[in-house]
Amino acid sequence: MQPQKSNDDPKVSHWPDILSAVFRLAPNIEQLNLPNMDYIYPINFVGHDEWLDSGYDSELAQGDVVTRDGEFLGRWRVVDYDQKDEYSSGRIEFIVDGESSVKFTEDFAALDIRNSRGFALSQLTRTIRVWHEEQPA
Repeated sequence: MQPQKSNDDPKVSHWPDILSAVFRLAPNIEQLNLPNMDYIYPINFVGHDEWLDSGYDSELAQGDVVTRDGEFLGRWRVVDYDQKDEYSSGRIEFIVDGESSVKFTEDFAALDIRNSRGFALSQLTRTIRVWHEEQPA
């Protein structure tokens, strides 16, 4: 058995105070702008996995595009597909933050075929990454 840490251990004793202060300053955790450890890729499509897991629910066919460092670049969305047809074609679009028109798109031939949809997402990701790296700092 591993020994338990006592409340006198400085690594343990201050956490309740720290968490209390954090929630006092930002009662809704969404208000905190903390780095998200889930951003493991240079370009991340937030909500994409939830869209896949939902069976391609059109209500979930959109989300944020965020860099590994947590920088918000814009929004992604999937359009022109039939949720009920796994062989439906469609398009993934990227809209830059602050703009209303689509900046980049990638078409896919079959919704539920990873090679098709996944390839389109991969291509769009590369395009966004190159564009982002070319932006002035």
